[in-house]
Amino acid sequence: MIGFGRRWPREARVSAGLALLSGLAAFALVQGYVGRIVASRPALGPP
Repeated sequence: MIGFGRRWPREARVSAGLALLSGLAAFALVQGYVGRIVASRPALGPP
């Protein structure tokens, strides 16, 4: 099995984890905002 070589330092692992969490939080915020906008649109029907 081919490995990545050296083990990541703790700071690099923490930074990667924070970057992943920040990305997931941004995705969740945007999806929540999209849901609110879609829910506030009036239903199309006869005028």
